[in-house]
Amino acid sequence: MNLKSRIFRNSSLEMASKIVGIMAGIYLSPFLIRRLTTETYGLWVLIGSVVGYFGFTDFGVRSATARLIAYYRGREDAGMVNKTINTSLALLGASGLVVTLLTAALAPGFAHLFHIDPTGQNVASAVFMCGFAVAIGLPLTVFEGCLAGYERYDLINICEILMTIGRVGLTVWLLGKGYGLLALALINFGLTVANGLLKLVLSKTVFKPLHVAVQNFERSLARETYATSIWFLILAISVRISFFTDNIVIGYFRGTAAVAVYSIAARLAQYAFIGVHAFNSVLMPVAARFDAQADVTRQRQLLLVGTRASFATAVFMATIFLVYGGQIIHVWVGKGFEQGAIVLAILTVPMVTSSSQMTTLVVVQGMAKHKTLSLIYLTEALANLILSLILVRPYGMIGVALGTALTSTFSSLIAQPIYVCRVLSLGLGDYYRKAFLPVLLGTAPLVALITGVKQVWLPQHFFSMAVFCMTAAALYFGVVYLIFFTKRGLTRVSFAS
Repeated sequence: MNLKSRIFRNSSLEMASKIVGIMAGIYLSPFLIRRLTTETYGLWVLIGSVVGYFGFTDFGVRSATARLIAYYRGREDAGMVNKTINTSLALLGASGLVVTLLTAALAPGFAHLFHIDPTGQNVASAVFMCGFAVAIGLPLTVFEGCLAGYERYDLINICEILMTIGRVGLTVWLLGKGYGLLALALINFGLTVANGLLKLVLSKTVFKPLHVAVQNFERSLARETYATSIWFLILAISVRISFFTDNIVIGYFRGTAAVAVYSIAARLAQYAFIGVHAFNSVLMPVAARFDAQADVTRQRQLLLVGTRASFATAVFMATIFLVYGGQIIHVWVGKGFEQGAIVLAILTVPMVTSSSQMTTLVVVQGMAKHKTLSLIYLTEALANLILSLILVRPYGMIGVALGTALTSTFSSLIAQPIYVCRVLSLGLGDYYRKAFLPVLLGTAPLVALITGVKQVWLPQHFFSMAVFCMTAAALYFGVVYLIFFTKRGLTRVSFAS
């Protein structure tokens, strides 16, 4: 299968997986609010936001594993692929033990830390089960890294689709029987284990020499893995701080009800970001293979095509959120979430700016030159956190959203483009002109058309809003594809040397 076909297969199933996940989230969010109450739903979001940080005890090994497997695969060295898998498995097994200890320490005092009344909610048990799911899931992510390194994102996403369907079914069934927070935690744990074991089986079919054994652990490879992974870790922590710490800040200063309102707006912005990530995530092993082959020209082409696709997607989502965001929230979750429309409008800014640089991130990661980029992301994240802490008291969730928007704009529009242009020896003006300007000019009439519809008709129900958004998306992306991604459009994809 040629490169174009592989990317199309992988990105199509990646997108399908994300669409299923988004649809599940759209259905489950109002369902959980009704079944659990707004405060308990906010508590569930808060638990996920806090426990999610335990995943960073992998020190970036999962991402480094995928990159190293892709690299050694490009060199046709099956022995090193096997050693990479076994070494990473040992490292992440140790991380799992650390997470178990951290969870045992956090769970008993979680309710007190966030000023929550634990009566009848099984808060400590729910926190422990969510943390233990992370602990068990860490070593199992090695097999997802194996599939990613072999560019089998199709298999990864089939697993994700199955798990999402299972999550929806089990959630509706158990909450329908009157179970609550602890049931959600148990569902999360069971599906985490099932997902990891399924990917283990699939890894064995993709990489037949796979053999898990102590003698395949290699200390020198562990050092190489950590040397690569530490910068993946800094990137992951930075993204987490920028986009997921907001719930913790709001929960601590404003309570779980405010978390629920903010999280609805943030979830919509994250759905847009997920859509962009769906295309870009399959490109990192491709960039690693181009790096192994020292093919700078194709790296540049990959950057340009990916950035155009990312930016075009972000422009569409920004149009929908800015013009129809308030109505979307109203028909989705009902009354009581009106302030979420303002939050969504503000979070649209970092959604656009961060999405436009997603391809920069994966290309530089594939080249293992993401050290400086990691520091840029970390600086952005720390500035975001500081601004959020300053602004949350006087302005509440609006202030927290502003902190995210202001820091992301500088990082994504200035710092990151300068760095990727230096890495690939590109002119900064040439990069802006060829990556962004054609998208702005090509999509302007479509943006005007989608905006103008509101003057004639505003969907009043969830179903009509969904139909409108899907129709607008079909028109928009159909035209974008014809302009930029047909054979004729791709022949113009090049940078001046």
